[in-house]
Amino acid sequence: MQGVSARANDLFGNCLKLHLLMPVMAEAFINMVILMFTRDEIRNAPEAYRAFIRAKIPDRLALLSQHCDGFARDIDKSTNAYAHFMRVIDKRNFALHGNVDPIREQIEVVYFDGRRPLFNTPGNHVERFFEHLEAIYRPEEVVSDYEAVHAFLWEISECLKPRTQAFFKQVIEDAYPGFEVHEKRATRILPDHVMMGMLPSMLYDDDLDVKW
Repeated sequence: MQGVSARANDLFGNCLKLHLLMPVMAEAFINMVILMFTRDEIRNAPEAYRAFIRAKIPDRLALLSQHCDGFARDIDKSTNAYAHFMRVIDKRNFALHGNVDPIREQIEVVYFDGRRPLFNTPGNHVERFFEHLEAIYRPEEVVSDYEAVHAFLWEISECLKPRTQAFFKQVIEDAYPGFEVHEKRATRILPDHVMMGMLPSMLYDDDLDVKW
């Protein structure tokens, strides 16, 4: 029973986390495009910029090619990836706002004889509870959603011109991107390697016999 419990809790917890984080990270991807490539006339107009970044996801996607430099074409909203992506976004909103559906999420029907519970379905009801945890967020469905989100984000990047796409990839793959204050743009400011020069025969802090 402990093994069944651990499996159910791990699956439920991991699926729930992925279910909630997928849309958050997807929106962060979209906002990174905005942060890097928004045209100066929009970026330098505070009200227009706020309206852009606060627009609903479908509207924000439609505005990317209009308000951002580097796009070769508009975002195609007719693809299966876009449709699946929006379903994931809608499910995120449903979960985050606590919209519980007792019918969809029910475990089973229970009758009562006074205070005595009478279960409609015989069997081990503890195991049925664990089975239900796995059924709420089905791993196959969560993985399918993840793949769909990844596919749509790839479609967004494919709408960028080749040079812009290469630069965008460099920045988002950097663990520590920077922000160019004068241009008000996220960018890559440090190389992949770190070097340090030291003079021979000179003692440095970690070489000194000092109690700090």
